[in-house]
Amino acid sequence: MGGISGIVNVGGAVDDGDARALGSGPRFRAPGAIFVARPRSTLAHNEQFAVMVAGHFDRAPATGQSAAEVVLDGWHRSGMGVFSQVEGAWVAAVYERATEKLTLVRDPFGVRRLFWSTHGNRLAFASGMRALLEVPGVSRELARENLAEFLSFRYVHAPRTLLRDVRALPPGHMVTVEPGRPPRVE
Repeated sequence: MGGISGIVNVGGAVDDGDARALGSGPRFRAPGAIFVARPRSTLAHNEQFAVMVAGHFDRAPATGQSAAEVVLDGWHRSGMGVFSQVEGAWVAAVYERATEKLTLVRDPFGVRRLFWSTHGNRLAFASGMRALLEVPGVSRELARENLAEFLSFRYVHAPRTLLRDVRALPPGHMVTVEPGRPPRVE
């Protein structure tokens, strides 16, 4: 199954054990970050940004570019405004190299899911829960307070999950992580 995953260690390095836990696929690596795009996901980067997209765009500028290349070009020009030009079922990660800022974005309809977990200055994310749980340091402790919701609906509504330290990004939202600040969900 396709998807995206990554680790950002604000102000630090990502070690090789963490990198191996993310699995195989096209990679982007910077001193404090590593991203992996698994099959059916796209990765594009330049000297300023790295972008990954899992999913597809139903409506996007007809440029012949991959989804990640569309976001990379648009992010440079208009930042978050690039997502007003696309529709579809997708999740995206944008890393700004100079500021070490990571932005995770989920499409407005929430067809694809995006999970994230923090541990100290480190944030791990993945478009699948199983991939996130492969990352060392991501707790598997059950969030008992969310169990009744799961048993009632067979689903736990974002941002909650069945795991205490794992969050799900709600549809149409973004989470931003940058040095010196806690993660912001908007």
